[in-house]
Amino acid sequence: MSNTTRWRISTGTFINLLGKLDTVDNDSLGDPTIRNLDVQKVFNDDPEETFNNTVVHFNYFNISYEKVSNVDETSVVNKNFLILYEMNNSIYAIIDKNSGAKSLLRKLFSFNGRGEVVQVNHNITSNMIVWLISMVYYSDASFTFNDKRLEIDSIIGFKGNTEDSLNKVSATGDGIMNILSTLSFLLESSSLKQVKIRLEYDVHQNLELKIDTNNTIEISIDKYLGSYSNDEDFPNYSPTDGHLIFLQYLLVYCELLPIIRQWFEESTDNPAPNENDQEANRYNHWGEDDYKEFLTSVSNDLMKKVQEKQDALN
Repeated sequence: MSNTTRWRISTGTFINLLGKLDTVDNDSLGDPTIRNLDVQKVFNDDPEETFNNTVVHFNYFNISYEKVSNVDETSVVNKNFLILYEMNNSIYAIIDKNSGAKSLLRKLFSFNGRGEVVQVNHNITSNMIVWLISMVYYSDASFTFNDKRLEIDSIIGFKGNTEDSLNKVSATGDGIMNILSTLSFLLESSSLKQVKIRLEYDVHQNLELKIDTNNTIEISIDKYLGSYSNDEDFPNYSPTDGHLIFLQYLLVYCELLPIIRQWFEESTDNPAPNENDQEANRYNHWGEDDYKEFLTSVSNDLMKKVQEKQDALN
């Protein structure tokens, strides 16, 4: 599965845009570098699901085409999925494409004006990633919103300017490897570009997300365990319609990302706890000095573990 991006479509109604995707072909694209375009709509009647207490109307498309080189006429077959959905009177497109996504969407919808397709930023920053790792490290990575519980089980990968094999931090481990992984993560934090997390949310388990600061999202579809895998819970979908793809991506974009941002905003709004208050949760707050404090704390944990090992050998 490739990185996805999300775009706001500001021209046309939902029904009108669906119609354009139904009728688009090579001739209407007007692009000689695209051949054998095939756009397949999965559902004749547009499904609807509820995310974040809001009804979302959508449809799912499989797209394939040959991209022809301007240099030597060689071609490469490209395949993408597209989720077109309407939420809160706004229309969005999720596509598993980053570079060239805007250009392709403009061609598919026959747009030629400005501002008709605008990328929607997910606003997950490097600072938020460091905050997440602190919550996981101190086993406090859970948040309840509208009676639904979100829990980050582990950070299972990250990427900065360099790559490090010590890249897993668990909410359940307190050993040397967990501490070393956290230190490795923090030392790269000034250049963090990407993080991969495993989480649970409500009736969804083992949902793995790769979040990149360039506003792309990738989900490990096959790792998912939860209600979307239960045919009895979703009788309107079949095993071949791609529902594990579009339901997971709609859940992430429409519900989970806003909850993570709200969780972070509440943490930054919370006042710093009194140092004399032993009952205070120090990691339910995040401010300018918290990164330094977190780094110091993890370093101290490592030195304590090393000292314990030395004492055991004596």
